[in-house]
Amino acid sequence: MSAVRLFPLLALYAAASPLAAQTSITVTATTTTSVTPAPRADGPNVGDIAPDFTFTGVTRYGILRDATKLSDLRGQTVVIAFFPGARTPGCTIQMEKYRDNYAKLFHNGTNVVVLGISVDPDTALSSWAHDAHFPMLFTSDGGGDAKGAIGTLYGAYNTTYQIEQRLLYVVGPDGKIVYVAKPFNVSKPESYTALADAIQKTIPPGR
Repeated sequence: MSAVRLFPLLALYAAASPLAAQTSITVTATTTTSVTPAPRADGPNVGDIAPDFTFTGVTRYGILRDATKLSDLRGQTVVIAFFPGARTPGCTIQMEKYRDNYAKLFHNGTNVVVLGISVDPDTALSSWAHDAHFPMLFTSDGGGDAKGAIGTLYGAYNTTYQIEQRLLYVVGPDGKIVYVAKPFNVSKPESYTALADAIQKTIPPGR
């Protein structure tokens, strides 16, 4: 297995283990973001290849030292959840649901990566994840001149309020988008059922 393919697994181990976090995570305020042009102004749809971007992962133990690309996660299912802001009521409901139903919704992280994206600073995301014991990865889309760059690719960034809208994408192991929720309704149980069903369809039989 190549070093590139190993990185996502190491990142997840860091997010799951305090010991791994001590050896694999360096807390820094620097966020690296690079993106590719958007295929459409309103973002991609089901069946499209998910636009690639580079991000620095944030966990409840700190900020990961190395950046990675979405395309480095090929072979796994990736849930990309854009949300307006850390510690706000709706976003707290959403992320606590993800945390409390992590095993059921996301196969406990086995071959499934959950990436929450907002324009909050990476330090604020890490603090929130730590306080709430969130097992997911986060990343900041708020870096300087590149603010909202990832969200723009996916039709999530609101230029008027300069925040991400609450949109959700499920990217299959082949890099194609298999499910889109525009918006993702945090208060409806069927939103989480539909998400779980979409993820299940990407999991090979027997897993």
